[in-house]
Amino acid sequence: MTPHESEGAALGRVRLTALALLAGIGAMTLAATDISTPTQAQAAQSLPRSVTVLGKTLTLKDSQGGAPGGKFIAEYIPGDESFDNWTLMFASRFEPGAGLDPMASAAAAANRISARKQSGDLLANSAVFKSADGKSVVIDFLSSEGGIIEHNVFRYFRTPKGLVSFQIARRIYKAEQSDIQAFIKSIKTKRNQIVSELMRADLPVSEGAR
Repeated sequence: MTPHESEGAALGRVRLTALALLAGIGAMTLAATDISTPTQAQAAQSLPRSVTVLGKTLTLKDSQGGAPGGKFIAEYIPGDESFDNWTLMFASRFEPGAGLDPMASAAAAANRISARKQSGDLLANSAVFKSADGKSVVIDFLSSEGGIIEHNVFRYFRTPKGLVSFQIARRIYKAEQSDIQAFIKSIKTKRNQIVSELMRADLPVSEGAR
């Protein structure tokens, strides 16, 4: 799900729906950039190696970009999981540019969710709203593909140098109907907790975004 994130291969690393929908139905990875390996290494070294969200410690499993003024993505999942089987993800992204608008980004994502529903994903659904302080825009959406059901909440907000997004995503795989219903029902009770987590000031942001 990325109006400002770049596309990569769908299902290749299985970041499917959230990542796919915001990029335009393609899994979300940062596109190739003209940055050197030392720059990437320096960017990775500046990131925390773990982050705790929803009471769980997640490990930095992938980061790309981070050069001054460049795109950035860092993805955290449980240390014993991979991009093929993760159940909880936190991601931080940055897109440079003075004209990028949080509401436009969230609205574009919501339109893609709507198109997905029309294309046959009966679980696809989304809601967009502003934060209490009016400075962030949040999209909450549900989607499914190939036996995977994914709930995502993205927060978009501006910095002087561009647009930052934080993501928390939860997944279940090939679940029984009762588990699916419980997962969907949990969205209502978890939504406020997830949004509160995404509003934290201690979450990692690209140095280039500051």
